[in-house]
Amino acid sequence: RRVLFRSALRIPRWCVGATVSINGEPPQPAPSGRFHALRRAWNPGDTIDFNMPMPLRCVRGRRAQAGRVALLRGPVIFTLNPERNPALTSAQDFEPRQMMIQPSELIEPAPDDFVRPGGISCKVQGWPSGPFNFWPFIPRVPVLLSEYPDAGGRAIYFLVPDERATSIVDDELIEPSA
Repeated sequence: RRVLFRSALRIPRWCVGATVSINGEPPQPAPSGRFHALRRAWNPGDTIDFNMPMPLRCVRGRRAQAGRVALLRGPVIFTLNPERNPALTSAQDFEPRQMMIQPSELIEPAPDDFVRPGGISCKVQGWPSGPFNFWPFIPRVPVLLSEYPDAGGRAIYFLVPDERATSIVDDELIEPSA
């Protein structure tokens, strides 16, 4: 029995290149920052294939986090767990809030069951806390970031060498200025 109804899929602003396909038909683009409406007569067993690319992105901090970025992949935010980064955090004066990361050296997330089965983690190059006016000459260390629900997470916003870099985006929940 066919049923006519409308369905709408929310495509977040960060999701550029989303596509929707019904019953194996060619994928149709679904523009970001909008609802993608599906209005049709549906049959039992109809399927919707929804592809949402989730690239890593650095989101600009605001207010108390100004000058910092949070690292996200889709809706997942990453955090620094000092116990998972002994090379970075072994310094006695290590302060997670003063750590700097290099957004241009992000490594795509990899499977990681540390926080949850089927979870992910992300690697980036970073500098421990210190006098960053000489940051290009200070050796970087690899930093492993866990998914935010990591109980040992101590920071989700990090300093960056250039907070105005084009690779850093505004929070999608903030309306763009007109």
